[in-house]
Amino acid sequence: MRATRDATALLTVRVARALVLAGVPVADTTGREATGGVLLVPVRTGAYRGVALGWATHPRMATIPTANRPVPAGVGDVLTYAVAATLDALGFTVRYGRQTRAHLVTAGPGDAR
Repeated sequence: MRATRDATALLTVRVARALVLAGVPVADTTGREATGGVLLVPVRTGAYRGVALGWATHPRMATIPTANRPVPAGVGDVLTYAVAATLDALGFTVRYGRQTRAHLVTAGPGDAR
């Protein structure tokens, strides 16, 4: 993604950079390799513009090894909230979802709000 395309693309790159520097893995969504980590989705439609956050569980972590059962679905929600809270602490503006599992980053540190 070219960061100069528009403000949402630039914000997506800034969010990805901040998360990588904080040690948070970013999921590879190119299909080349199955990885887990935070999902970053640029949102340019409707009243909300920004970067939606989600979580992808690595395929090898989809089951609990000692119990041989799936990881509870709520784990992804907890991790997504933790990523949103981390970005919030780093100075990003985050709109926390209430009836949704996604959260939306609308501005970076130092941006006009």
